Amino acid sequence: LMGEETPPVFMRLQNTIPLLRGLGSSAAARVGGIVAAMALLRGEVDEPKALKLAAELEGHTDNVAPALLGGFVISGWRSDGNGVFAIKLPVAKEVLVTVLVPEHSIPTEIARSVLPESISLSDAVFNMSRACLLVGALTTGHFEHVAEAVKDKLHQPYRQALMPWLNDVIEAAMSAGALGAFLSGSGSAVAALSVDEAKASRVAKEMEMALSKHSVYGYTKVVRIDTDGARFERW
Repeated sequence: LMGEETPPVFMRLQNTIPLLRGLGSSAAARVGGIVAAMALLRGEVDEPKALKLAAELEGHTDNVAPALLGGFVISGWRSDGNGVFAIKLPVAKEVLVTVLVPEHSIPTEIARSVLPESISLSDAVFNMSRACLLVGALTTGHFEHVAEAVKDKLHQPYRQALMPWLNDVIEAAMSAGALGAFLSGSGSAVAALSVDEAKASRVAKEMEMALSKHSVYGYTKVVRIDTDGARFERW
C-alpha cells in the first residue's frame, strides 16, 4: 500500500477492543498497523496519508478518523473523490462513556441486512438535526441537549429486532442519570454518556441489570474519551 519494501519484522498486536460489538475494533487494528508501518519505514506518521489508507481499507471514515486523530471527529469522503476530510473538535474532558458489552456479537453484515433500502425525508431531516445538535452539545458543554441529540430514526428502530433488550437498556441508563444512551455503531454494545464518575458507575450497574432481565449477560466499562489518537513510541 505504501509502495515500499518491508524489512523482516516480528509484530505482535494486542487489541483489547471487543470484536463484532460496534466499537470499531477493526478500524483501530488497521490504524495501528498503518501507523506502525509508517513509523518503521519512515520514522514518522503522515496523518493525511494514514487516514486515506485506513479509510480505503475499512471502507468508511467514521471509525478510522477518531482512531487515528483521537477525540471527537467529523469525517467523510470528499465529494470530488479526492480523499477524505476530517475535523477534530474539542470535547469536554469530564465526559465519561459507559459501555455495555453483551455476551453475544452481531456481525456487521447481519446488522446492515435489517436496514431499509430507502428512508423518508422526514427521518433524514430528523437525524441530520440531531447530529448537528450533538456536535453543539458536546463541544460547548450544553449537556442538557445530549438526550435529544442521540435520538435516532435511521438504524436503531430496525436493529431493535436483533436486540429485543435494547430499549430497556437505554431506558435504564437514562433513569440512572445518563446524559444520553444509544446503540454503539451497529451493535451489540450500548454506550451511555455521563459527566460524573459515581453516576457513570450507577449507569453501568443499571444497564447490566436491565440486560440480565432478558436472560442476556455482559459486562460494562467506564472510559474517558482519548484525545491523543494513535501514536508510536520508540523503546
